[in-house]
Amino acid sequence: MTSPRLYIVSGKGGVGRSTTAIALALALGAAGRRTALVELSGNNQVGTIFGWKQRSYAPISISPNTDARSLTPTECFDDFIRNKLNLGSIVSKMIQISSFGSFIDAVPGLNDLIQLGKIENLLSADSNDHYDAVVLDGPATGHGETLLESAISLGEMTKIGPFHDLAKIIETLLSDPIQCGLVIATTPEPLPLQETLSFIKHLRGKPKRPLVAILNRCPEQRFPNKFGDTSWETVSANLLEHESKAAKALLQCAKTIQHKDKQASKATETLQATVGHENVFTLPEFSGAATPAHLSILADALASLVSP
Repeated sequence: MTSPRLYIVSGKGGVGRSTTAIALALALGAAGRRTALVELSGNNQVGTIFGWKQRSYAPISISPNTDARSLTPTECFDDFIRNKLNLGSIVSKMIQISSFGSFIDAVPGLNDLIQLGKIENLLSADSNDHYDAVVLDGPATGHGETLLESAISLGEMTKIGPFHDLAKIIETLLSDPIQCGLVIATTPEPLPLQETLSFIKHLRGKPKRPLVAILNRCPEQRFPNKFGDTSWETVSANLLEHESKAAKALLQCAKTIQHKDKQASKATETLQATVGHENVFTLPEFSGAATPAHLSILADALASLVSP
């Protein structure tokens, strides 16, 4: 992938999408690009990992060159009023206490458009809060399609006015392969992998964007064919001869590891055949919840993805 300014991370729920987004943002920051890691709709997955009690619309530093921010449509709409419409704080407060919150929720796609507008502002050279890159911890693949198409839908719906103008700006950003790239996170299991492949197929008819696939939770070491000078077939045959619970448990454990290894290898090959060998990255599996130390390891694994 080239080095776009906006990375949209999507994927089926439960595949490590947020972990991938954090690792990618850390990798960009380590590469010297001032980066914002953005969550939508008040989500606080980043905060949970880093131990924050509350989400924050304002930037919070998570590493050198890297901030995290959690957006809501209401907060972004307030910024839109102040910065794009220049209506001032008094009008902004009046709108906040009126029914505009219901209005935003009622118009299909407007929630997404307003939040994407804030992201575009973060990337704007004219912004007081400018970033070199933004990593969007996007929604799951189903909502991800809606997010990517929200600007087109709102542009067609509004025809004229500030929302129409914003929709056109966002449509240009999302459609530009130099500005915007997609990162699809998945795991080797059949169900999330199949959903990922379906999502990629759906994207084939859409605006051309750089696309990479991140295969999470892969075994760090391949299952050995030999243990010293003894083949696995011989070792497993010897274990089968033992009646002890320990031998049976060891054999079952080995078979599970071997199965996961083959599954990861097959998934990697499938993704490489779909999006290209150079566009598939694998990340290791960790036991337990992700920690900042784990994320640093994952960021190192994605260094080549963000290199110029």
